[in-house]
Amino acid sequence: MTRLLLISCWLGCCLLASSLFVGHDSWLSVPTASAAKRSWSSRHYHRLRSTIFRRYRVARRNRYREPCAAWQRLGVFKSWLDKLKKQTPNLALRKHHRRYLLARIRRYQRYTRAQLRYTWRRCRRFWKGELKRLNQRWNNKCRKTLGTSLRQEAAGLWVGVTPWAYVYINGQLCGTAPFYARIRPGTYKLRLVYPPGKDTITRTVTLRASGKPTLIAHQMRALPPAPKKFKNLLAPKQLKWILKRHRSSMASCGIYAPAVKNVALSWEINTQGRAQQIKWERPSQAPSRFQKCVIRALQRIRFPSGNGVARIQSYEIKLRSDEP
Repeated sequence: MTRLLLISCWLGCCLLASSLFVGHDSWLSVPTASAAKRSWSSRHYHRLRSTIFRRYRVARRNRYREPCAAWQRLGVFKSWLDKLKKQTPNLALRKHHRRYLLARIRRYQRYTRAQLRYTWRRCRRFWKGELKRLNQRWNNKCRKTLGTSLRQEAAGLWVGVTPWAYVYINGQLCGTAPFYARIRPGTYKLRLVYPPGKDTITRTVTLRASGKPTLIAHQMRALPPAPKKFKNLLAPKQLKWILKRHRSSMASCGIYAPAVKNVALSWEINTQGRAQQIKWERPSQAPSRFQKCVIRALQRIRFPSGNGVARIQSYEIKLRSDEP
């Protein structure tokens, strides 16, 4: 009896040990193909989700200070989202990951549409003030061929370009941007030419009479290249270009001295591209408020940073001319 009891206990222990060994072996075994596919799908989904958020954050950056640039970036992001939405059904994702991704894309499309409306209003407000200040108009020849009469329906075209550019519509020079024009509805080939930066862009726009005006906002190429002999230094044509771009801020100081058209200053540009040691040269009899206003406008300008300090002596700036 005792022997039978011992044998039965020994058999039971053997069966228990074998079952534990099999379970432990299955726990240490390599994952199946379906488990590997699930993990890859999850990683791919999270990567796309973080990419959408990162691109959206970059697109809406500085939307308060630079609404026109943010409006352009948001338009590019919106087109990228549309392409991703079309490609999502063909991606190697599991059903629930594909469903989550589509929901996220639709959510960010709503965010982008709201931001586009907001930045468009701010950009239009900015260029409306610039047009009122600069009073740019298109020439009479272009007005006769592309303009409308009072009884005809007209479409609005805003061209907001920083700092400026020549505007060609269907190969015809119509004026200098920024400018606003009421034009006949239709499809036009728009070309913007900026000679100092040797920058040219071409776009095809479709104008409609109903709805809000079409806005073309663009930042032309920032700085012309410096010659080889001015390596790591500020070339004269670069200095001329930068002062021309910021001429309007200094010209606004003319409310304190309307008769002054030219000023001359001396200053230094440090390694961070900031103006320092600014000295007023002429006119010596200019009002102090006018001098302080021009000096503050010069301090706000960001010059290219270099390896050393650049000294500019008695540089003349024309406030009432197209050339600085």
